[in-house]
Amino acid sequence: MSKTLKPLITRLCNGEQLSFEEMQTAFSILMNGDATIAQIASFMIALKMRGETASDIAAGASKMRANASRTISWSSANTTRIGEFNTDIKYLLNLAPQI
Repeated sequence: MSKTLKPLITRLCNGEQLSFEEMQTAFSILMNGDATIAQIASFMIALKMRGETASDIAAGASKMRANASRTISWSSANTTRIGEFNTDIKYLLNLAPQI
């Protein structure tokens, strides 16, 4: 349970706007696994009820991007699957106008 997240959730429930840094802190807590399931749900519902702003979304996106890991694998199996996927997409797109 995160004691840092609780006052931020309370402020969101009261309809207050959190600063960019506060939103980054909240998203960091959520993504690091320091929040309980109840806190995650409370935060998301409070944010939805108050209404998300561009600043809120940008803060969350910046933390998600900071926590993302980059993995690239260029095996022949992946290349084959990508080729098959592209062929399937082209086929479906050609059918789309007829449907």
